[in-house]
Amino acid sequence: MTDKTDAWETLIELGRSAMAGVYLNPVAEEDALDQMQVAARQGLGEVVPEAYVALLRLTNGIQINCAYFKTAEDLVAL
Repeated sequence: MTDKTDAWETLIELGRSAMAGVYLNPVAEEDALDQMQVAARQGLGEVVPEAYVALLRLTNGIQINCAYFKTAEDLVAL
């Protein structure tokens, strides 16, 4: 197993435990990801890194204690 696979599995496991302080959202829709990438290209001149897009396909936003990873809809604002 790769480190990346281990990280995803650990994240999912933590998201299942109410005591872990990790809260996962439902997966991002492909349309939202496409719109996010268009907004990133237009607004930032770059696309969102594939690793973050992969995270959004697993959970559209995540809260770990008080740290938030933004959703596809809220990551890039034009």
